[in-house]
Amino acid sequence: MVISMEKKVYITEEERTKCQKVADAFAELYKMADSSIKQGKALSMTGVFLLSKKI
Repeated sequence: MVISMEKKVYITEEERTKCQKVADAFAELYKMADSSIKQGKALSMTGVFLLSKKI
């Protein structure tokens, strides 16, 4: 019989909010890239820069 003690790690609400902002920014970036690819355009570094300012 093996007994294991799992260590649970919790994050604060502030950390969760920051992580969600990063996740949302990446989701938007992927959406922009997907849209650009479908339109035959390249995602510019300006778009990436502007998106990074939201975080």
